[in-house]
Amino acid sequence: FSWEAGQRGSSVHLQAEPTKAALLHQEYVKRKDEFKSEVSNAIVDKYGGDEHMKAPPKELLLAASEEYVEYSRTGKIVKGQEKVVPKSKYQEDVHVNGHSSVYGSFFSSGRWGYKCC
Repeated sequence: FSWEAGQRGSSVHLQAEPTKAALLHQEYVKRKDEFKSEVSNAIVDKYGGDEHMKAPPKELLLAASEEYVEYSRTGKIVKGQEKVVPKSKYQEDVHVNGHSSVYGSFFSSGRWGYKCC
């Protein structure tokens, strides 16, 4: 901070005048905060949206819901919300032409194939 203040024309030496450096730093932080609030207020005045700057209610922040879910001791769902099965555009575990494994489950000498045959 002292080097930057010296480049801007303020003569302050951190080791020789620590109190002056601390006061200048406090003043700098205060001006910076005022500038930020002025810019924020100017943007809100120009574009609107003051209602979005307020914090939502704590009930919404905690993500509480009215859905009843009962858990077992191991953490699995006993009652309530059913487990969602992920959907894929590809069929899984489909065995074609009488094979008992999927294609690509076997690789030998540079060729893919079925593990069952």
